[in-house]
Amino acid sequence: MPVKVTLLCDEWLSSKGGISTINRKLGIQLSEFSDLKVRLFMPKCDEKELVKKHKIKVYEAQPGYDSEKWWKSPPSKFKRTDFIIGHSAVLGKAAPDLRNRFNCKWIQVVHTDPEELGNFKDYSGAGAAGEDKREKEIKLCKKADFVVGIGLKLVEYISSSLRPKKVFCLTPDIFDEFSENVEQDPSVEEKKFKVLTFGRADPEDFPVKGYDIAVKAIAHLADKSYSLMFVGASDENRDKFRKRLVNLGISENQLMVRRFKTSQNDLAQIFGEVNLVIMPSRSEGFGLSALEGLSAGLPILVSWNSGLGEALRELPNGSSCVVDPDASANDADVVKEWARAIKKVREKPRQVRLEEAKRLREEYKKHYSWPKQCEDLKKKMLALLLGHSETGEWYFFIS
Repeated sequence: MPVKVTLLCDEWLSSKGGISTINRKLGIQLSEFSDLKVRLFMPKCDEKELVKKHKIKVYEAQPGYDSEKWWKSPPSKFKRTDFIIGHSAVLGKAAPDLRNRFNCKWIQVVHTDPEELGNFKDYSGAGAAGEDKREKEIKLCKKADFVVGIGLKLVEYISSSLRPKKVFCLTPDIFDEFSENVEQDPSVEEKKFKVLTFGRADPEDFPVKGYDIAVKAIAHLADKSYSLMFVGASDENRDKFRKRLVNLGISENQLMVRRFKTSQNDLAQIFGEVNLVIMPSRSEGFGLSALEGLSAGLPILVSWNSGLGEALRELPNGSSCVVDPDASANDADVVKEWARAIKKVREKPRQVRLEEAKRLREEYKKHYSWPKQCEDLKKKMLALLLGHSETGEWYFFIS
């Protein structure tokens, strides 16, 4: 009988960010194993037809559910599961009730270091709020039967509070939907060099994501042939957000601000328009947006303080994509370092840039194989289900 694995989620696509992306990719990969039966449990699903393509069943909460505790209203057909997979404190808080209800195992997935993120937010009480979120996350992880960290940076963060419990490292793989469907033309060298950065135009995230660094780096280059595209604004705040960026010194005609994209086709279109993807975050749990850019065959530059930055350093040519200012550098020096790195990428002929990006993508996919990592995860899940106990050092499964 196949082992039943239930992923807690609130959407199938990625309008709410990286947790949804990881959940979707994890569900799709686990559904490839014949001895696993993957289901989603969520308040409501508007994307059932997309989910069905991957042999994944959807369970919705019963009508009239309490929006604050929707998981307490599973449908009558949802009678058994062997695993519940919760993500972060938002989706993980449902897991304890469901584990008790179904007498199953609970896997908790860690996506961010909220305390570190709080250090870079500029509103009053951000540090205390980050610490509170960290404490909630740790409590969930201690109660869970098994813990997964997205990338080595987060594994190290959470493991220090969980010893001797082991933490499984799952490093996101290349996104095949972009590597297979986005073609970069090496023969066209445009006069404009378009730099792309992703994010949410949320004032709270402005310093964390380094939006100011991106804008000031382009302005520092003092060359109107550079432009910056920001993708992630809502229709409501786009004009206000654009004005905030312009006030940092970038020219109006060097800046494009576009709404958040959930469609893979829309993202593919954008990847075909730009020359470089940057992720100048002051802190980043992993960094899926830059990985999507690399998947599309584009050169990338990422912050040293990110999970993707750590993953890239493990590759022969990966360190060249990691911007790592001197530890004593002030904000002005950090901006100069980013400007220098961007200019260095542009100075290479387009064909060379694209060949290097393609080579790095191949190295990354070989080193961080999602099928191999999920095979290892499945083995640990089955051992846990059979009651095999293990103690000792952390487990790092990085192929």
